[in-house]
Amino acid sequence: IEVIEAALPLVKDATERAGLLCTKAKGLEKRGRYEEALSLFETIIDDPQWGSYALTEIKRQENLIARDQAQRGN
Repeated sequence: IEVIEAALPLVKDATERAGLLCTKAKGLEKRGRYEEALSLFETIIDDPQWGSYALTEIKRQENLIARDQAQRGN
């Protein structure tokens, strides 16, 4: 995640930036930081290359958040 954060300011192309944000969001997901991942995916839904993937991942993050909340409630 830190490497991606360092690279983001250097990337000028919007689609490449969206790809990096997707990678960062997946990294956050793997660390259990679903809400942060969700927020990142929401920022790229308008990207022509990554938008449909982001929509799929938004649904996934919402499901992971709901699952996590349900497990905490038990």
